[in-house]
Amino acid sequence: KSVSVGTDVTSIGDSAFKGATGLTSITIPNTVTDISNNAFYGANKLTTVTFAQGSQLGSIGENAFQNATSLTSIIVPAPVTIIGDYAFYGANKLNLITFAAGSKLQSIGLNAFNNSALLASITIPASVTSIGSNAFSGSGLKTVVFESVTNFTSLGNSNGFKYGIGQTFFGANNVDVSVVYLSKKAVTDYYYPG
Repeated sequence: KSVSVGTDVTSIGDSAFKGATGLTSITIPNTVTDISNNAFYGANKLTTVTFAQGSQLGSIGENAFQNATSLTSIIVPAPVTIIGDYAFYGANKLNLITFAAGSKLQSIGLNAFNNSALLASITIPASVTSIGSNAFSGSGLKTVVFESVTNFTSLGNSNGFKYGIGQTFFGANNVDVSVVYLSKKAVTDYYYPG
């Protein structure tokens, strides 16, 4: 069953679709500002979550997609600042998580992607300042790319990982951690004498 949430809705409430085993896809309008705790907990046939253009979503609650075992990918809207504890715990088919351009994400909760066994890589937005313990334990994580050297340095110093291969990264082992240096557009003025 596919569901399109009405544009008069501003929040997906606590446990709104918990255990909704018939739900296969959902479209969430740009009026929704938060997905509350346990909202899609155990929605084990949910394969597609679509956020409308111009999404104002600010947070994904604790256990929001826990055990959503058919979810394969998700694009997290740019305004999201918090991914709660255990948000995608046990989403064992999740293999792609994309943070929309201009992401304002600040915090990834503890055990957020624990047991997301197919999640092999992730790019950490420049705005992230906090990642909870065991966030990636039991995941398939092998590659982490930071968008910013600043948050890479602060998180690395306080959590014991460095640049390079073989790192332990919030519960995931043998991870290749790197930083992408976003290129600045160069403006060059050419002066031709004469």
